[in-house]
Amino acid sequence: MDSAPPSDDGSSSSGDDYNSTSHTESFFDERDPKKTDEDEAIAKTESRVVRIVRVLVLLLLLVVTAGVSYGVFYYVSNSETKSFEEDFQDSSTKVLDAVGSFLDHSLGAVDNFMVGIVTNAEETGSEWPFVTIPNFAIRATKLLSLSQASICGFYPKVSEEERSEWEEWALANDEWVDVSLKVQREDPTYAGTNVESWYPSSSISNNDGPLPINASGPHYPAYYTSPIVPVWSAYGWDLYQSFQQEIDEMEQRRSVIVGRTLNIPKSEQHTISWIEGMVGPDLKADEPIVPFYYPIDASASSGVAVANSEQDGRVVGAIAVTMFWRELLRNILSPGSDGIVAVIGSKCQDPFTYQINGPDAVYLGSGDRHDEAYNRLAEFSFLHDLRSSGKSYTGFPLSSTYCPYWIRLYASDTMRDSHETNNPLLFTIVALSIFMFTSAVFVLYDCVSERRQKKVLSVAVKSTAVVSGLFPKVVRDRIFPTEQRDREDNGRATNTKNRLQTFLSAKDDKASPVQSSHDSPIAELFAETTVMFADIAGFTAWCSVREPTAVFSLLEALYGSFDRIAHRRGVFKVETIGDSYVAVAGLPDVRPDHALVMAKFARDCRSEMKLVTSRLGRVLGPDTAELEIRIGLNSGPVTAGVLRGDRSRFQLFGDTVNTAARMESTGIVSKIQVSENTAALLKIAGKEHWLHKREGKVAAKGKGSVQTYFVEPSNHATSEANESTSSEKKTDEKTSKLVEWNVGILTRWIQKIVAHDRARERAPATKTPQDGGGTMETVHFETGATVLEEVADVLELPAFDPNLSHNQEGGGDAQALDKEVQTQLHDFVSIIAKLYKTNSFHNFEHASHCTMSVSKLLSRIDPTYGITSDPLTQLGCIFAGWLLRIPSSFLVSVHSSYDCCCCCSAHSWYVLL
Repeated sequence: MDSAPPSDDGSSSSGDDYNSTSHTESFFDERDPKKTDEDEAIAKTESRVVRIVRVLVLLLLLVVTAGVSYGVFYYVSNSETKSFEEDFQDSSTKVLDAVGSFLDHSLGAVDNFMVGIVTNAEETGSEWPFVTIPNFAIRATKLLSLSQASICGFYPKVSEEERSEWEEWALANDEWVDVSLKVQREDPTYAGTNVESWYPSSSISNNDGPLPINASGPHYPAYYTSPIVPVWSAYGWDLYQSFQQEIDEMEQRRSVIVGRTLNIPKSEQHTISWIEGMVGPDLKADEPIVPFYYPIDASASSGVAVANSEQDGRVVGAIAVTMFWRELLRNILSPGSDGIVAVIGSKCQDPFTYQINGPDAVYLGSGDRHDEAYNRLAEFSFLHDLRSSGKSYTGFPLSSTYCPYWIRLYASDTMRDSHETNNPLLFTIVALSIFMFTSAVFVLYDCVSERRQKKVLSVAVKSTAVVSGLFPKVVRDRIFPTEQRDREDNGRATNTKNRLQTFLSAKDDKASPVQSSHDSPIAELFAETTVMFADIAGFTAWCSVREPTAVFSLLEALYGSFDRIAHRRGVFKVETIGDSYVAVAGLPDVRPDHALVMAKFARDCRSEMKLVTSRLGRVLGPDTAELEIRIGLNSGPVTAGVLRGDRSRFQLFGDTVNTAARMESTGIVSKIQVSENTAALLKIAGKEHWLHKREGKVAAKGKGSVQTYFVEPSNHATSEANESTSSEKKTDEKTSKLVEWNVGILTRWIQKIVAHDRARERAPATKTPQDGGGTMETVHFETGATVLEEVADVLELPAFDPNLSHNQEGGGDAQALDKEVQTQLHDFVSIIAKLYKTNSFHNFEHASHCTMSVSKLLSRIDPTYGITSDPLTQLGCIFAGWLLRIPSSFLVSVHSSYDCCCCCSAHSWYVLL
């Protein structure tokens, strides 16, 4: 095949020599023969049976280890759980029994107190309600001590007819108050507040004050109370007015009524004021309290069992004892038995919660606050069912009809924690250590072979990735057949991974498993395909002034975008040859719309080319955005396959491929040129309006004169209408990009100057000007001298200072410039850009190329060399190259105001540095 002529932009079109031996060799094909032989040897010595046995043994050890460890842990944990549940059952039973015993004991003390009052009334012949209690203060103190109550009171029943007489009698016999206060002050066990003064009461009252004369009865006024708290009068307050339901139930049922719980906090500051006067330091005034109303039967002294006394006995009053609920739960469990949660409630009120911690009970708050995780561990009982079955209590029974109270006990995390130990973990660790030692022996034995296996697998994965990108799937399947096919053809199983590794690293034809004597060539004829060649116009000139990294940054970004478009469109990428991109539609999967798909793919690639180059223009240089693509398409049959041997690869052959290359090489930049074959297929597909016949025929090497077409798979008419408008803006947009790029270059060098100066302030130079280093020589100008007279023949540059270089932390890029400096710099560059003419060579674009070349040259000089030891010197070199092509009028004449303005701007900017 003849060699292709150079492209219009001076770069060669590599597509013309597509089938030649000038393909770029991939670095993946470079291999170490010794390493290849070693990998092949390792792969051949692997035994699949050994691997399976190794995995089975390891799994067996893991299963046995896990099973034994779980069994030990479960057995020990279950033992602790069982102990925890048994302890809860024992403790909860003990709590319920203790609550019942407490009620019997407390109510028994109240019953004894009541019988004493009735007996005294009978002996003195006193008529109810005009009954006095001798030594009340002492007897009440003993009652409170025995019942564990906080306050008690005697409330005689006064009818409406008896009210006036009783009020006069009570006022005349209130000397007991002073006696009670004296006993209360002298009592060492009393920790509440003592009343210093009190006022007598001449009328029965309620919470709002004295009752009206005509208030209906009966009345249960307080006459004796202990202790006397500093709230109201010591006597006269009517119990019946506030607790009518409880008193009526007490009279009718002749039973002890557990009243409504008081002082359930609805907020943190809520307390009943009179409670604060009777509690000591061991009780909290904001905890719930409960009153017990015990009936006084006038015939109580007739027998031991009060409940069996005359059924028609007359209730002549009530004894009310009030206690904190916590007293029912204290001193039950021994220290260390913590965590039983007690929820107390009734049908008439919301519950509240305590936690029993040994001999103490802690109030948790209102509501049911137990952990629902322990719902299955619970004990329940009504309060009236907790009385002991013995003969310890002979008084009135607790009422089971008026808002009966209940108590429910739960376990808690605190109680579980006291039963949980580290034994399950310790025993499990011992069992696990035994089996882990056994497993470690096996792992140690397998260590070397496992490491080798990972090496082989790593090579196989990388090789698979390389081959997957080189060959279509149908070709890969033919190159690396399955084990079943190998058994049929060769009578032996061949490891696919080994074949992959051997294929990529084979030294000769005999070493390749895909080129044995009985294997047919991997090739196939595809009758209907469309091939695309795309070449970057101007790429050769562009990359000649770029670093290799910049060249590959552009190609990777551009071809990566093309690859993603090809994947989306269903186009197969064949390869890239230099700056040429080769793709084909219609293989390996046959599709009738291959020409249509390839035309759309070419259009997308052209659009993506503009986007990528515009995006990278600021980074890779001012003329990157000017790069354009030239595309050629041709349709027809191709022969596709793998040319086996050293560095095998997937390739296309045939006249269709050569013609596609000619379409590209004879095309026009930013145009998609197609052959008559492709044009005919597009017409059949109904896309004739996409085609634009090229004026005149083109001379294609090896083809003669051929008629071609330009294809525009979009609304090209709109593009042509806007072409003139876009071209008018092109020059201004190009200049703006060049200005931004030059500003970026100069900004980086100014940042280096700032970093250099700051580093010099932190660490003074090690050399002095007398030594030939340290700072740049200062040139003194004579007044009235010309520009040429001010030019110095030699400037002493500062010597390289390693300490100064070391202290330039972060380099110049880390130094931020003031916004004012950036604005002045941008204005200065814009002014310079406007001074350049639009000549073909003496223009601002060429000056920008000079700036890039000088910057590139300085970056390659040894940093210890004099010219690169001071960034200000480097900036001077770049600045000189930048102004090299500026019109002479700017440098010599300052007569015009415009030039004068430019000179002043340049001078000001230089002084700022």
